[in-house]
Amino acid sequence: MNRFTRYAIIAVSVLIIGWVGFGKVLGRSANDNTYKSLIVYSEVLQKIQQDYVDEPDMHLVTAGSLHGLLESLDSESSYLTPREYTEYKQKSSSTAIGETGLNLSKRFGYIIVTSVLPDTSAEKAGLHSGDILESIAGFTTREMSVGQAKNLLAGQPGTGVKVGVIRRGKTDPEEVEVVREKLSTPRLIAQRVDNETLALRFPTLDPGRADEVRTRLMDAQKQGVNRVILDLRECGRGPVSEAIAIARLFVPSGQLVALRGQTVPAQIFSADASKVVWKGPVSILMDGTTTGAAEVLAASLANTIWWATARLVSPRNKNSSPWMTARPCSSPSPIITTPMANPSSKKVSRPRRLCAPLPQPPTIPTMAKT
Repeated sequence: MNRFTRYAIIAVSVLIIGWVGFGKVLGRSANDNTYKSLIVYSEVLQKIQQDYVDEPDMHLVTAGSLHGLLESLDSESSYLTPREYTEYKQKSSSTAIGETGLNLSKRFGYIIVTSVLPDTSAEKAGLHSGDILESIAGFTTREMSVGQAKNLLAGQPGTGVKVGVIRRGKTDPEEVEVVREKLSTPRLIAQRVDNETLALRFPTLDPGRADEVRTRLMDAQKQGVNRVILDLRECGRGPVSEAIAIARLFVPSGQLVALRGQTVPAQIFSADASKVVWKGPVSILMDGTTTGAAEVLAASLANTIWWATARLVSPRNKNSSPWMTARPCSSPSPIITTPMANPSSKKVSRPRRLCAPLPQPPTIPTMAKT
């Protein structure tokens, strides 16, 4: 790093401190903790620049601090560089990009598999929920965000990507190659548990799922079914709008879910009595693989209709958020935020608080497609 760059960084740090002090004197902020944090950050940055044993790469130092800042919020919040952000937007909007079928979160500092879509290359490669991805495409996931992991796993259909997998009970990673493919929408799985009970298993909540559920429920009523089980285990994909549409098939009135945030207007999503097609008992099955929009669906039902019961099958992991927003910064790089709450104003990322467990979980045999 040349002398001009060093002096420029120090000058910027001094300006930040001056701006912080000036703003504090004028009382332009109601939160003094913000100013104190900026002062500490600036002092640490200056100490690293001046006192570290070797001349540091300040670009890497700054990027590392931004990663740590965002990831301290939750597993889904992350900082992406301008190049990563561009790639993220391109792959998110493209319909020609191949995927592996993995739903991901972060745990123990590494990327973890929360669920695997059925009949995908990831399932065929033997990957399961709970597997830790120690590396992706040769890059360690120790300091990798979920967004970066998704970027590396997505690519041209037919190409492969190698991942280092640490299985449950194992300590050494196993190298597995997963082939990217263009994914099709998995079908809703329906099975009669007994003469009066229908079980619906949701592999995803992809667009159109609500219409499919409506048809199943109307057919079930004609066949004398009076109880429905919604199995949301292994369900980790789909828009929140589809979860709300499915909830409206069961909930006659009240607030389903609310979108709140510090800088976004509050949005209330309510039930619609004209869309209700099922008024019988409802049971919900969920576990640590239930993430995203599926959490919204479970919370909406368990908190708004008294005859809905939810069973938490196993201890809950802190997995992905139901509602993510990419906010570009001046870099431009996004901050992923998660402002979704259930009707009781509790975050949907804590379904253990949202759902009352049944005395005993209903027994569901292995399901076959119908």
